[in-house]
Formats: sequence, structure tokens, C-alpha cells
Amino acid sequence: MLAGLMSAVRAGAPLVHCITNYVTANDCANLLLACGASPIMADDPDESAEITRAAAALVLNMGTPSPRRLEAMLRSGRAASETGLPVVLDPVGVGCSSLRMEAARRLLAEARISVIRGNASEIAALAEGRRGERGVDSAAQGSVALARSLARDTGDVDGLRVADGDGGVLGHEHHRGGLADDEAAADDDGVLALQLDAIV
Repeated sequence: MLAGLMSAVRAGAPLVHCITNYVTANDCANLLLACGASPIMADDPDESAEITRAAAALVLNMGTPSPRRLEAMLRSGRAASETGLPVVLDPVGVGCSSLRMEAARRLLAEARISVIRGNASEIAALAEGRRGERGVDSAAQGSVALARSLARDTGDVDGLRVADGDGGVLGHEHHRGGLADDEAAADDDGVLALQLDAIV
């Protein structure tokens, strides 16, 4: 499956708009290039929506928030929603400050997020609306139950996949019309990826 996806990316060379933090921008660009995609980093609100409309996907990383960068994320998130583009949200350190929490909540409310990629602390902070992280490390024990709660709170969800960050899948659900209550849950303290809808 992964080989097929990689072949499709190389064949299509999709333009991926990244609004990321200055710590990881170079790594993100090089990783996308290595996969066969074409990255563009554009975080000025005056151009962000226009760039997003020309892209095949949008990646939003909240690692170094600023009012200007967050406005660009909101504009691009709305543009991606209007055009049906997949959006990946990485709510880095979302539980560390009110600014990050409010920004993540606005993004979840105003944009159709396809994937939330976060560690256990970040998923727990979003699911429970709590603050208190020390940094971007994963201090909380993660669970499929927290991810399921967050998925339900975000709205229209067809699928949920919770990964452990080492290639393992802790929980996987796919339902037309929403998530079932009787799926098995598992706990882990690794990186969690919350898949809200399919990326084609």
C-alpha cells in the first residue's frame, strides 16, 4: 500500500502548501522533495489562500505561532475547505498556552481538517480542552478513547486511525455515518495520528 502511494506521489508531483514553524521548515521541504512532491512555504496572510488554492494539499504546523502566521493558517484552511483539499494539522504544544489552544479550536471550527497529527499530550489537550503541557514532549498517556472523543467533537468523521509513531496502529475504525461506540480501545504514550477523513 505504501509503495503504491509513493508511486502515485512521484507520478503526480503534487504541490503541497506548508505553513510550518521555522524549526522544521527545511526538513519539511526536503522530505516532500524526497517523496516526489513539490513543497511551497508561504505564511503571509496576503498570499496564503491564493497559494493554497493552487496546491494539492495543505500542512499546518503550530510550532511557532504568531498572529500573522495563525491568520495565514485560518485563511488557507478556509480556502482548502472550499476547494476540498486535504489538510493536515499538527497542533504542536497546543496545551502550552491559551493562544495555541484558541488557534487550534478556530482551525478545527473553520477548516475541514483531514488529519490531526499529534503526540498523546496534544491529542489529550485538544480532546479535553485542558492546558498544562511543559513543552512539545509527550507527557500524557494516549488512548483511542481520547482520539475518538476528539473525532466526535470535530464533526463529520468517517474514519479514525490511531498510530503509535513506530508504524503500529493502536486503533482503526471506519464507519459510514460516524464512529461506533463498541470498537476496541487501546492505550499508548507514543505519537498519535487522528485521521478524520480519507486523503486520496
